[in-house]
Amino acid sequence: GARAAALGTFLFSVAFKFLLPGVPFMDRMMIVFALCFLVIVLFALFEKKPIDQEKVEYPKGLFKTSATFKICAVAIIALLAFLYIIWW
Repeated sequence: GARAAALGTFLFSVAFKFLLPGVPFMDRMMIVFALCFLVIVLFALFEKKPIDQEKVEYPKGLFKTSATFKICAVAIIALLAFLYIIWW
């Protein structure tokens, strides 16, 4: 599913660029994302691989982040939101 979505990203983007040239880039990318997500879901539903019942144990605190990381992450998200609002 992931490989098909990766290929679909390119194919859908090129197709929409020529078939729907009047649609803004960000809107086309939203449609491409939704289609690629749908491709992954369809592959997952139709592939029917057995579910692995074995659990993977992760040590507690493995994904713990520092306060600096959290502050920088929020700053980057705010910057991206600001840029998105400015150029929408």
